[in-house]
Amino acid sequence: MSKLPFLQFYPSDYLVDTRVLSLAARGAWVDMICVLHASSTRGTSTLPARGWARIMGASEEDFQSALAEIEEMKVGDVIRECNGNVSVTCRRMMNESITREQTRLRVQNHRKKHGNKAGNESGNADVTDKKSEVISHKSEAKKDTASVPDASSTGQTDLQGLIPPPPPPVPPLNPPKTDKSKHERNAIKDALAVCGGGDPAQVVPSAWSGIGKALADIMAVCPNITVEEIARRSLNYRTHMDSVPLTPFALAKNWALCDKPNQFLNSGQKPGGTSTYELEARAHGYTL
Repeated sequence: MSKLPFLQFYPSDYLVDTRVLSLAARGAWVDMICVLHASSTRGTSTLPARGWARIMGASEEDFQSALAEIEEMKVGDVIRECNGNVSVTCRRMMNESITREQTRLRVQNHRKKHGNKAGNESGNADVTDKKSEVISHKSEAKKDTASVPDASSTGQTDLQGLIPPPPPPVPPLNPPKTDKSKHERNAIKDALAVCGGGDPAQVVPSAWSGIGKALADIMAVCPNITVEEIARRSLNYRTHMDSVPLTPFALAKNWALCDKPNQFLNSGQKPGGTSTYELEARAHGYTL
């Protein structure tokens, strides 16, 4: 491994890592880092205790005191051997050395594989492909894609087998609710509403159910019911029951009776006059 003339030093990391050390231990750690950088196995070194002390220009007792502090605070990794040797390792320097060596081997293997233009195995070939090589790779990729059979040539006009089918539609989580309270208007029900003297536009939704039941009873005996027939029998109803209010339910109940007017009971209508029901029906557009 070639010697590096410089040491990568990170002041902020050094201050944080050595803040727990005494001033003497900090100085000892700096001397150790310099020894580890110059070691053949960069990042770690093994020397006798007195050898470390001589390098630092301190007594062996002072060295042991500083080493114990570095080991206790885990600033560096310390291994004490039975023969008196002491191994010190700087974790960061060791990792950087391993990464640097792996990069060197990767570049060396790449250059041996590709070589330079002259065919020299130890040439300085680029680790990454040149731009011209990248362009050639792209052109080859285009050629490969051009070999895919066209759908029109194979008779598959819908690209069957080439394009996956679309996923099935996902139903909505909250389907829209129909407004059941909204009444569907028709002329027959409106005519029944008018017979009671009401305005179909002002009938509340709950009242339409009663009008619908009355209409169902009427259609059970008169399936071809018309607006004119409802108006005619409503007029006859008043000749039979002048004192009883006319409602859709009352008309349905007395439907058969109202087929003809009462010839014997005075309905309260003057000869040639217009009844109240006729006025109400004409006001809503019905002709009697």
